[in-house]
Amino acid sequence: MALFGQMQPFQKKWGNAGLSESGKDVVQLPSGTIFYCGFETITPGHIAMHLSRHSADGTLEQTWNFGLSGSMVPLRMKYVDGNLLLVGLVQVPAGDINGFLMRVDTSGNQLNWLSYGLSNRNEEFKSFDVDVDGNIVVCGHVSAANNVGNDAVLLKFTPQFNLIWEYTESYPENDVAHEVAVIDGNEYVLTGDRQVDNGPYNLYVARFSAGGAKQWEYFEFNGYNGGSTDLVVTSSNDIVVVGESAGPTWDAFEPTFARFTGSGEPVVQVYVQSSPFSDAAFAVCEVSEGLFLLGGYGRNPENDFANVDAMAILVNEDGQEINRRYYHFDNNNDMAFAARNAIGTGFLLAGLTGDFDQGFFLAYDFFDELLNLGQNREIPYVSVYPNPVTRGTLLASDTQFQSVQITNIQGRVYWVNHPNELIFTYAGWYHLRFFNVRNEFVGESRVIVR
Repeated sequence: MALFGQMQPFQKKWGNAGLSESGKDVVQLPSGTIFYCGFETITPGHIAMHLSRHSADGTLEQTWNFGLSGSMVPLRMKYVDGNLLLVGLVQVPAGDINGFLMRVDTSGNQLNWLSYGLSNRNEEFKSFDVDVDGNIVVCGHVSAANNVGNDAVLLKFTPQFNLIWEYTESYPENDVAHEVAVIDGNEYVLTGDRQVDNGPYNLYVARFSAGGAKQWEYFEFNGYNGGSTDLVVTSSNDIVVVGESAGPTWDAFEPTFARFTGSGEPVVQVYVQSSPFSDAAFAVCEVSEGLFLLGGYGRNPENDFANVDAMAILVNEDGQEINRRYYHFDNNNDMAFAARNAIGTGFLLAGLTGDFDQGFFLAYDFFDELLNLGQNREIPYVSVYPNPVTRGTLLASDTQFQSVQITNIQGRVYWVNHPNELIFTYAGWYHLRFFNVRNEFVGESRVIVR
């Protein structure tokens, strides 16, 4: 019976002294390898794209830089068909800012590149997703024709980076699209910020057909400054949107959580209040069915709200908080700009640490509430020496634990460590007790060995 341990939580920071760096996104491959992207200062006024590879325990293995001839910042990265896809912004020789789309293999070799923009206008590609046909849909913004304000844009490209269509919002004031996701295979939903009467910004969500026609739009104006930063299409085909907003009785920003049906009907809109100070949710992922992880920053009550720390909040589908955790180095201010699913039940955070001398920040962790200890299932992997066994019973989440204590039915301890393979030398009933990486008891089950 092979039992694979839950990865050990870790926090990592790295960077060059005296220069500013920040992480923007992170992805873990099925092999456990982690890829991390962000930007770093090469010389004053020149920012290059940083791409790094890490082992499953966060150890930095290799780094690459792109954009050495002009400033370049990646904003979103995904692992698609064996390669890394990235979007962001790049400075062109004329001095304008273009959106970029690039494909890089896992050895750091650039395979495809597109710089996209209009003359005398600035563009940013903020995020993207890939539909069932392999097409790439990208969202972001373009500066308005008079270079006053921004218009949200949505673009669709072939897998070879050829433009299929482009949609530009015509709203008279500022709007920006921060995130886009595929829904129902080849339709798209995006979210972002929209300004009202040259005043506050608020959340908006829109859905588009495969051909780029807007099907519906939801815009919330509550009179308080705020907006959305990330969304995810859930396992039940709802749309969850997170961000930050001021509220009716406080001036500080608080994380917000909203859930919509696929047809645009609002189901839940709540504040996930954190502290008397400004906090925010910059990212969201569905870590288990109906459970969502929000990543961002918040004032940590554990140090009397002295520092801004990277923050992870676990909520249910109604936005009700289940648990939260803060991450920091020394007395630095830390922020998480990306929160992504990792192997097993864990999650990865990427962002920055530090005040004026900022560095890269990477963390892996998990919440015990995600271990799903409730169900048993039959497995064929238990063996009795020297003959194989054809059946046994083990928890459904048999891959989620750092250590296992095994006793026989009378309570005698047979094993307390976590080996790569457990071989039972005697038939019978065995009692398994599971412990997480903090050596806290998290569940138990019985195994039948025959």
